[in-house]
Amino acid sequence: MRFLKFALIITLAFIPLVSCNGDKSAIDLLVIETSNGKKHIFNISVATEKEDLERGLMFVETMPEDEGMLFIYKTDMYLSFWMKNTLIPLDILFIRNDGTIANIHHMAIPHDETHIKSAGGVRAALEINGGLAAKLNIKAGDIIKYDLFQK
Repeated sequence: MRFLKFALIITLAFIPLVSCNGDKSAIDLLVIETSNGKKHIFNISVATEKEDLERGLMFVETMPEDEGMLFIYKTDMYLSFWMKNTLIPLDILFIRNDGTIANIHHMAIPHDETHIKSAGGVRAALEINGGLAAKLNIKAGDIIKYDLFQK
């Protein structure tokens, strides 16, 4: 019996991680450092391909509090998101090339087709559960720690 438990544990350790949107895509860690020095760690799915960037978190019914999706673009640009086919409220953090948060759209409404825009050119956007940015005191100007961003 002990051998079976051990074998199950070893087997589970080698199952690939699956992103919050159900696809096998890049999974990574990202840290948000707030102005008061607190660090919040997120397990993120990373979207870089056109199809993933367009789909995002559509059709996701639930997402653990410590997860999110990072949308990475090839160059800095003005971004616009909408919530069509998105089932859960989201906070959208727009991130400059240096890792600072340019602006945050709090509590994007599921199914809403209103365009949610970045305040200026940004390199990426991070979607996390709606209300979480306020709960964790994450604000514009806070820093995203991730390999992509340069100081």
